[in-house]
This record gives sequence, structure tokens and C-alpha cells, in this order.
Amino acid sequence: MKQLIFLLFIVFLVSSCLNIIDPKNQVRYIECYNSFEQSLVDHIPNKLPNNLINHSWAPPRHITEYEQYAQISLTLLYPQRKFQEIRESFIKNAKYVGNSNDSCFVIVETIGEIADSQHDSIHCNELVPVSQNALYNYDGEEVSERKLNIELVILDYESGIFVDSDELKPRESMPAGLKNGYSKGLAIDNNKQTIKYWLIIW
Repeated sequence: MKQLIFLLFIVFLVSSCLNIIDPKNQVRYIECYNSFEQSLVDHIPNKLPNNLINHSWAPPRHITEYEQYAQISLTLLYPQRKFQEIRESFIKNAKYVGNSNDSCFVIVETIGEIADSQHDSIHCNELVPVSQNALYNYDGEEVSERKLNIELVILDYESGIFVDSDELKPRESMPAGLKNGYSKGLAIDNNKQTIKYWLIIW
């Protein structure tokens, strides 16, 4: 019996260690997180948690003549009950909720142009900007395909300038009224029980 308890303890210890976030990566993430206006990232964890699947970020200083956006995103995996609690709490406060092929979404492109990103302004009361990162899978540096069966919870979006940068220019590929702005929300995969938290400023 003692051997079994010891073995279970070792398994627990090893699995806990495997989930530890690299301290240097944690510091870089926190630094990036703190570089954004707090109201824009208040829905995103302020530290990298152990249930992290993947992450990406480009702080406001990332904006240059060629890189015309700042963003942060985290994808987290949750147990079923916690997943549902989080999902429901955010949906209650959402500005817009739609699925991944909703034609009212306007994609804020970050890696090249997307062939299937056309929106349908005729049948939409309002066009809703969404981060490319929330809707597309990536294969290395290339966009591979639009995600299917993803629930997008848009918490807020607004047009205007939201970073202090002389490099930021109006984005000609975006519709009138959305040449600059921000959008924040969640991309929820109900099958995998993952939630991607994201913010994009362009």
C-alpha cells in the first residue's frame, strides 16, 4: 500500500512539473500584458496559467510601418464544469455572439490576406471586427484554414486609435468606420473545451 501511495505521489509530482510555465516566458507575458490599457485586457488572465495550450502576443511597441497591429491571445483547456461556468459568464456580458462562419464578422488580418474573409454587409445590422487569430488555424507562418464550429463571444469593439504610435495607419482593407480600432473577445471550442481569449488593436 505504501508503494502505491508513493507511486501516485511521484506521478502527481511529475505531472505538476510538466505543467510549470517557464519563468522567463511568464515575465515576458506579464510585461506584454501590462503594456496594454487595462480595460482592453481585463477579460484575459494576467499570468500564464498551467492549463495553457498556446499563446501569442505582439505588444503596442510591435507596431511598425509593416506590422500594423498589436495583439494578445491565450488558449486554455478547462474541465467541463469550469468550462461551462466561464462560457456562460462571458456570454451574459457579450456585445455579440456568433459562430465561426457568421457573415457579419470582419477579419482583422495579421498574417497575409485571407481569401474567404468576405463579410455580408447587406444582411448585417452592424459589421463586427474579429481577430484573425480567433478564427483561423496556422501552419507555421501560413494561415491554413478557417476553424469550424467555433463560438465567438465578442465582448467589445470600437473604432478609433487605441495605441500611442505614430506608425499606426488607417487599414485600407477594412470597411469604412473600422479603419482603426480594437476588438476583444473569446473563441470557444465546445468540443475540445478550450477557450481562446484575445484582443486585437489595429
